[in-house]
Amino acid sequence: EMKFIMFREQWIEPILQGQKVQTIQPPHKIPIEVGEALSLRIWTGLPYASKQKTILETHCTSVYEVTIDDGGIEGNHLDRLRRLTVDSAAKFARRDGFASFEAMQEFFRAMHGLPFTGTAISWD
Repeated sequence: EMKFIMFREQWIEPILQGQKVQTIQPPHKIPIEVGEALSLRIWTGLPYASKQKTILETHCTSVYEVTIDDGGIEGNHLDRLRRLTVDSAAKFARRDGFASFEAMQEFFRAMHGLPFTGTAISWD
């Protein structure tokens, strides 16, 4: 069964160009699991009041919980909780389509407030 992930229009090109290969979202009611087929989509107009358009169909390669806060990012990957180094946080942010970890931090601060705990979902 294919799972849908909705994106804002700003992420279309980074997804199609392979610059954005993960997303961090609030936990889904029905969790996405590694190996599942994913349909990455946008709304063509107002959310829930318009059709959806598929950006990319792919497969989930990893899922784990992350917390972004003022001090950095902490990930619970493979049942190991660890705080990312500055270099690792920068790489993590680039995988998510951001130029820097600071840009990612500001985005999540504005959208959700910090600290933000969500699910990091990667695809191939």
